[in-house]
Amino acid sequence: MCLTAVLASLSVCSCLNDSDNDKVQVQTFVQVNTYDLPVSFTNSVGVKLIPNQTITVPDNKEMALINYQYDKSTVPANATSITITLLENPYYFTKSPISSAEETGNAPFVTLEPYNFRGGFFNKTILVLPISFKYKRYADEKELKEEIQRHTFAMTYDHETGFKDGVLTLHLHHSITPEDDVQRDTDGFDFKAYDLSSVLSGIESDEVTKVEVLIKENQFNDKYSEAQEKTYSYEYPFNKK
Repeated sequence: MCLTAVLASLSVCSCLNDSDNDKVQVQTFVQVNTYDLPVSFTNSVGVKLIPNQTITVPDNKEMALINYQYDKSTVPANATSITITLLENPYYFTKSPISSAEETGNAPFVTLEPYNFRGGFFNKTILVLPISFKYKRYADEKELKEEIQRHTFAMTYDHETGFKDGVLTLHLHHSITPEDDVQRDTDGFDFKAYDLSSVLSGIESDEVTKVEVLIKENQFNDKYSEAQEKTYSYEYPFNKK
């Protein structure tokens, strides 16, 4: 048996099933084509993935992690689209632009490497990060939804100091709005995608070798005042000579 997984590089993983026939299973990150009817996905190399099931996409969710199957005998070489069967509901998440505005968070992250996941580039412009943060668990579904919606994760870039010697430095901020003194002791998890297009267009992007993301991290409690600055580095593999 071969198990699919999302690797640290965020690359597609695929395998033949036990009977070694033409069925291929894949788990991968995709962009969501919400304007297509029916809704489709696009993978990191630009191939359109068209589910043969009807799916519903939540508002403002432009990315997804999907687990699917297809019949390779029906896919010609250099195909630009593939009909797929989703094996489970997609995990949808947001894609956000980078801001140049000054911003500070008011809540720490737990880590950017939860559950052995590690972030990486989906393509030349989109960075996908797994994030872990503290939230308050509510038994009531409405209260829980409101709690999660209070957490935002904004990424910023300083045009004066953010790029030097091939290293692009970004700051990721966790904010809770409005601020309160509620104790949060449950670890939450999500994926977030960030579109670096505006930043890369303003620098010598062909010289970027890695991206560093700075956060305020506290793995022990939800106190921002006790958080330490932590840097996570991600190779930018598209400029390798």
